[in-house]
Amino acid sequence: MRGPKFLLLAMLTMPLMAQVSAVTNGFEVSTVKPTPAVNDGRTHINYPAGGSFSASNVTLRGLLAWAYDMPEKRILNTPDWMSRERFDLQAKTDAATDAKMREMNGDDAHIEKRRLVQMLIADRFALKLHRETQTLSALDLVVDGPPRLQKSTSNGKRWDAGKTYFRGTGLTTDIIAEQLGQVAGRVVVNRTGLTDSYDIKLEWSPDDGSAPADSNAPSFFRAIQEQLGLKLIPAKEPLEVLVLDSVEQPSQN
Repeated sequence: MRGPKFLLLAMLTMPLMAQVSAVTNGFEVSTVKPTPAVNDGRTHINYPAGGSFSASNVTLRGLLAWAYDMPEKRILNTPDWMSRERFDLQAKTDAATDAKMREMNGDDAHIEKRRLVQMLIADRFALKLHRETQTLSALDLVVDGPPRLQKSTSNGKRWDAGKTYFRGTGLTTDIIAEQLGQVAGRVVVNRTGLTDSYDIKLEWSPDDGSAPADSNAPSFFRAIQEQLGLKLIPAKEPLEVLVLDSVEQPSQN
């Protein structure tokens, strides 16, 4: 797989604000609470049309990744609790802002919703950060012989991943690379040159020796080659990252 009145350094929001200028206010009301001990174990981020937003069972690191459209592996200098503690958030704008956002096209509305969540995070977590470029150890996703990817006819994007599988519909190779990075535990950069959207199904054996004795599933890296016609190779990449300057536990509602 939720904020109000805020300040955020102009350098952080400039790229988004330059694209959408119809809305200037933040969320009118918001709540940020620790996730209850009893939950479904999954992270949910919901951003329907208009000026509402909600997230449940989400880490602050994961929320930052969504708000800044940045893979978690490229969010640096984060304290341990940002990847451990989980929160539920609810937020909505005033009626006028909600109406303006409903008039935006889908892409602009999505950009604006991310900007509002950036403001929410800055306000409730006293967050300050900056962007910079760093050369990171990474894995490049490249074509390995004829690609074995099925072109998608889906109008949307959807994916699901588990300990030994990753499947999805309507996925760009950028999304595929990012999700493979979650499994590999490394930054994965898309160097395939493939520009279509694809439906994929990838299955592999767990690397902890827990696979059934009769399992014929390959290792994760071998599965990528055999089932997708792609390959992960070690690389050094100059990448944009988010570097945290300061952050605090969330303010009380």
